[in-house]
Amino acid sequence: TIAAYVKNLAKDGRYYWVLAVVMPCDGGYLSVRLKPTSPILGVVRTLYSELLQLERQIETEPKRRREAIEATTAKLLEELLARGFKDYNDFMQQALVAEITSRHDQLEPADDTETDHQDAVDGLPQLLNHCRQLDEDLQTLFHRLEEFRTMNEQLSEKSASVLETADDIRLLALNASIASSGLGPRGASLQTVSKSLGASSMKVEDTIVGLSQQTGEIVSALSQLIFDVAATKLQSEIGRQFIGQMLSSSTTGDGTLLQESLQTLLQTMGLRTAAIFDSLSVTDAHFGGLEKQIQTLVRNNKLLRFVQFAGEKEAASWSDLEDFRAMFSQAHTHIEGTYKDCLDLGKTIENVRGHIAAIRDVEPQISDHIQAFREYSLA
Repeated sequence: TIAAYVKNLAKDGRYYWVLAVVMPCDGGYLSVRLKPTSPILGVVRTLYSELLQLERQIETEPKRRREAIEATTAKLLEELLARGFKDYNDFMQQALVAEITSRHDQLEPADDTETDHQDAVDGLPQLLNHCRQLDEDLQTLFHRLEEFRTMNEQLSEKSASVLETADDIRLLALNASIASSGLGPRGASLQTVSKSLGASSMKVEDTIVGLSQQTGEIVSALSQLIFDVAATKLQSEIGRQFIGQMLSSSTTGDGTLLQESLQTLLQTMGLRTAAIFDSLSVTDAHFGGLEKQIQTLVRNNKLLRFVQFAGEKEAASWSDLEDFRAMFSQAHTHIEGTYKDCLDLGKTIENVRGHIAAIRDVEPQISDHIQAFREYSLA
């Protein structure tokens, strides 16, 4: 499934922009388009003009078409990176979310509950109701997942903070170890404590590096999950429109085409919704792994506190070791800050898993909607 901004040519020679969401379906591809209204469109217009100019410069002959495509593709990726996107996949995921959010903020809620269905095709009013309720459930799911973005940013910031602090502690320990080596026999115990402090801080660093890698994987998985929810929500809106047309007395010869299109929509919605909850389970498992990493981090931090206290106590036994006392005191400040960050990380992950559990609460009713779609598609 991809999302792409498309500059379409109208019959009268003018053009208009759409955001097309194209997804595979049984027998081909299904494209759902919407009118873009987010600020991203402004960036796209500018970038499109630049790419078009580059393409025309290269493609002076038909045989250079491939060369032009390769050059503009490279330029596109370069420009996306410069604008803060990791790649095209990251761009299209953020673009769809931005357009769905903008669309939702600007449009009035669809009112399709009062239509007269006395002469309606069997099952369509109930199907419309399922479609409407699914749309509402997906909107709730969309908002909840968007909250995860903020939580992920907090995870990334705290991880970076803890990693930086652990590095500071390691440097302090190294300085203390070097300084204690010049104290002769009386510095032996301080050197042992300093080396132990350095080793413990490296354990914290290793744990944080692993945690950061897992966080990166979660951010990618979550972005894909939000994209899938947005795409499914767009499908459900179109499904409601098709059903509304089929129920309308003004529908004429396009009834069969509408029915076939609706069946295709419902089929892909069912498959995608099932995939969403599968992805949610994987994401929850990732967060479970993060929780274990945080627990390891807390244990390592407690060891740091113990070693630092031993060093501070040893330095206090010598009246002329003010520099050592200052170093271990500074290490104490860093360690306490790390401990607080660890607790904050744990709380963030706990909140995320709570949100996932809340999302799980709507899975049975969404499954009911999907079952109704499946029955209609088979009819």
